[in-house]
Amino acid sequence: MSMLSSVLNKAVVNPKLTRSLATAAAEKMVNISINGRKFQVKPKTTVLEAAKANGYYIPTLCYHPRLPVAGNCRLCLVDVKGSWKPLTACTTEVWEGMEIETDSPAVIETVRSSLSMMREEHPNDCMTCESNGDCEFQDLIYRYQIDAKHPVRSLLKHKFKKTNHSITEPCYSPFDNSTFSVARDMNKCVKCGRCIRACHHFQNINILGFINRAGYERVGTPMDRPMNFTKCVECGQCSQVCPVGAIT
Repeated sequence: MSMLSSVLNKAVVNPKLTRSLATAAAEKMVNISINGRKFQVKPKTTVLEAAKANGYYIPTLCYHPRLPVAGNCRLCLVDVKGSWKPLTACTTEVWEGMEIETDSPAVIETVRSSLSMMREEHPNDCMTCESNGDCEFQDLIYRYQIDAKHPVRSLLKHKFKKTNHSITEPCYSPFDNSTFSVARDMNKCVKCGRCIRACHHFQNINILGFINRAGYERVGTPMDRPMNFTKCVECGQCSQVCPVGAIT
């Protein structure tokens, strides 16, 4: 009797051995490469998780380890061999033989362009912001040295100002401090959606969501009411995951 047959026969008799064999099969490692270096990672691992585990930096803003992934900030884009477009690292799972580039010139330029457009809509009041020094968006601006305004966004803003259709201006919602534990300043919102997912994931009351479309899109409450007129339980989870000073 061969060794394999012996193991299989024992597995039939021993349920624990059957489970261990199934676990071993499920844990078969996946071979990938990141920026030319080869690694082995577990199946179902995202590109972002694999990169972080092996010491590679990928910028993120909408991603938070405690929240379901969304992939809407588009800052974690990476180049993958065989893909006709960059892929979001936070939502893409690794596959056998995957070749990933996290710092190609195209990726860096895309990230800088996205940050530049976001900065164009963000108020320049870091010195008076409560999150100054503890702001993820500020850290990204410094890391990628975003100084100049985005040329296309600046042109559109100038054009629509002349026609009184300012679709690219930040939303100047009133500062909402109607509750005792949460204060909102939506002028600082970067539309990452973390607060929306936190409200749903932790409390399942869904009082925050995206309202309007395109340049008018922003985070708001039902009927745009103050927080004290909603079902908010003042848990503060939205403020804990906000990457900027929009919710404190």
